Amino acid sequence: MSAKVGGKKIKYFHSVRLKEDLCVGCTHCIRTCPTEAIRVIDGKAVISDQRCIDCGECIRTCPNNAKYALTNPFKMIENFKYRVALPAPSFMAQFDSDKISLDKVYTALNLIGFQYIFEVAAAAELVNYATEKYLKTTTKKPVISSACPAVVRLILTRFPEFVDNIAMLEPPMDIAAKISKELVMEREGAKENEIGVFFISPCPAKVTAVKQPAGKDKSPVTGVLSMTEIYDKVMSVLKDIKKVKKFEHAGKMGIIWGVHEGEIESAHVKKKVAIAGIHNVISFFENIEQKVFNNLDFIEAQACVPGCVGGVLAPTDKFLAKIRLKELAEKLKNSELQPEKVIKRYNMDFFLLEKKPEPRNISKLDTDLIKAMEKAELIDQLTAEFPGIDCGICGCPTCRALAEDIVLEGRASKFDCIFILKQKIKNIKDELEGNEKLNRKKPGK
Repeated sequence: MSAKVGGKKIKYFHSVRLKEDLCVGCTHCIRTCPTEAIRVIDGKAVISDQRCIDCGECIRTCPNNAKYALTNPFKMIENFKYRVALPAPSFMAQFDSDKISLDKVYTALNLIGFQYIFEVAAAAELVNYATEKYLKTTTKKPVISSACPAVVRLILTRFPEFVDNIAMLEPPMDIAAKISKELVMEREGAKENEIGVFFISPCPAKVTAVKQPAGKDKSPVTGVLSMTEIYDKVMSVLKDIKKVKKFEHAGKMGIIWGVHEGEIESAHVKKKVAIAGIHNVISFFENIEQKVFNNLDFIEAQACVPGCVGGVLAPTDKFLAKIRLKELAEKLKNSELQPEKVIKRYNMDFFLLEKKPEPRNISKLDTDLIKAMEKAELIDQLTAEFPGIDCGICGCPTCRALAEDIVLEGRASKFDCIFILKQKIKNIKDELEGNEKLNRKKPGK
């Protein structure tokens, strides 16, 4: 499926995929999808690539494991002479730092094939300072963090009125990729095409952000690897480590980005708020009063609870991971990074997106105003006919969604509603019984 964005036809890439042989059409996913991107048709889930934001909620809630995240295969790192691992702050939370030190984890990453380790947490610290500078120059408030790609795509899909509020800043993953490439080229005299930079991800949205980035044409990240897969590989080689290497580490300010309120903790603005959980983010954007919204300076919004440690590709229990990450942050010193010098070196342009992300045009009824009004009226009429209990038996998440599918997509019928169908059968039965009674009353019968 493709859609028009900015007058151009766009085909969307998605990490979230369906295993049809495991899908039983149970409707769990259609109830939890935040953008109503899933329908059950002919007993199988169908994901709309136009609406899906790769948040992973369907993966989280599917009782049959019929949804999965497509990540890059680990073998892909072998295509590059120089291989860089970009562990997310949430990756550090997968290990008990009292038993397995970060240096030991990174030594294990060396053993499985990465010559360089660059913590995304270090880039997060730089983005913190870039955000402060950006807040001083932008006139559009509040600024919504661009760090969570699922939230960015949620805004592009469901809340286009907030697109101008998205920070025009590269997320830490991309900044880490750009800086690490520069370091390897400088140290090794390497060419850029010899370097593979791989993000170790807790969520499928990061895969999509690399394959089809918002706000630029190409991501500096080479590939995205599943955090669960890399965790298993690390654990399998820990016993083979004979000598633990020493690595440089980011400070508390960057590490804490992996949990809810981690980003705003170091944001030096007074009027700020943090929301975690895609449905909580939706509720916030739908219900906040305009006056209150305009009074804020900065919004941290994350699709997962309690932050990135809750991503569907993270193997450790999310609340245990949150505790671990906070404990680790307390052990670390404040960063020795000199952000002013770094920002000066790279200039603010280094942190800025190339262009404003464009909203997805998925709600337009028709280019012809009269036809659009007719369709809107028909949708309202059909919705009023349905029982309004949003049971999902029809394969749509809500009664209104079924009405929209009938009018706009032409792929559904009002008799997909079990209640309408039941009434239709009752009417036919009553009519048949009435005819039978009439026939009995006729002479000679």
